[in-house]
Amino acid sequence: MNCRFLLFLILFLNIGIKAQQEEYSQFLQGALDAANNGNEKQFANNLKYFSVAIDQDKITPTNLSAKNLNLYTDCLYQALVNKFNLTNEQATQAVQFLEYDIENRESNMFSMGYLYANGIGVLKNYKKAKYWYEKSANKGNSAAMNNLGHLYDNGYGVDQSKEEAFKWYKKAAEAGSVTAMRNTGYMYQNGSGTKVDYQSAIYWYNKAADKGNMDAIFDMGYMYDKGIGVTQNNGTAFSWYKKGAEKGDAKCMTNLGFFYENGLGTAVSNATAKYWYEKASNLGNELAMFSLAMMYYEGKGTTQNYTEALKWFEESAYAGDSSAMAYAGYMHQTGQGTEVNFKRAFEFHKAAAEAGNFSSMQNLGVLYQNGEGTEVNYTQAKYWYKKACDGGFKSACDNYENVKNY
Repeated sequence: MNCRFLLFLILFLNIGIKAQQEEYSQFLQGALDAANNGNEKQFANNLKYFSVAIDQDKITPTNLSAKNLNLYTDCLYQALVNKFNLTNEQATQAVQFLEYDIENRESNMFSMGYLYANGIGVLKNYKKAKYWYEKSANKGNSAAMNNLGHLYDNGYGVDQSKEEAFKWYKKAAEAGSVTAMRNTGYMYQNGSGTKVDYQSAIYWYNKAADKGNMDAIFDMGYMYDKGIGVTQNNGTAFSWYKKGAEKGDAKCMTNLGFFYENGLGTAVSNATAKYWYEKASNLGNELAMFSLAMMYYEGKGTTQNYTEALKWFEESAYAGDSSAMAYAGYMHQTGQGTEVNFKRAFEFHKAAAEAGNFSSMQNLGVLYQNGEGTEVNYTQAKYWYKKACDGGFKSACDNYENVKNY
């Protein structure tokens, strides 16, 4: 082969490889920037390109430039710290890159621990998760320290130890993990793994809240709301809840709605209360769904609408709220916002009664006594009347007396 042609071919291939690597860099840098900024959608869009390229261009840790290898593993690390969703396919692809030179990369150790802890791209294995978290933590990685604390807190892959959990949470908090700051505050507040210390709880909640941690913002509101470790102050609680609500936290939205509804720390505004309940409901908060249903049921901040009330009572009931189950059962039982449907009433009241709702125990007794939505069963009617009576429902006591000899 002509030497001049061979030299040209080598130069051409090198230019092509360099251009390809630069294209990878563009998308990987975009993914890393998005992960650092908490933008999951933009992260996913940029990572998707490189994930396709891995298969199409047969990319391996050895033929990827050092710069791009670092960008790739760094963006994966930051995404996992932020708890972004990775598909199993993306995680499976990532494993060989994360394992490459892993002994010198504490962030990769964390990432492998996270994948094993959550069963993403690998079989879930808490012992392997613990192994990698611990190696990373011992190299000073604060996110790994926090997640190691989480394993001890819940007994995942280790003997449960609140003391070990607290140790790692606090160590991670002191090393700068914002999530661990909040977790440390929670342990101090509840005396978990350490003595109850409300002042220390507030200290760590405040540090985490100042760095934007949503749970800590809610916790600060709650401490002032209930006067835990501080003088009770509705105004300060309102400010914290409002801050969290405006940042998108459903719990803060729900409590902010309650404060507006009841004039706590602010003027009463049922319309504003409904606004925040609705936003939280659309994020899946069951208490907000119940509160929104009550607004429609009572016509507060909106026109009374039993159909909408029933809709939200049912949504809250499906999410597990026993009071919502009781209301949904009653509305089906009496035909409010819907046609009378004793079968549905029976289902909701039974679920609520089994969850400890005394009102539904009374109504379930009625349904069993009358054979509505179920067969007549005096044994069950007496059982539920007695439980409701013991819970303080006088009408249930009267009903029990009427049927106890059957």
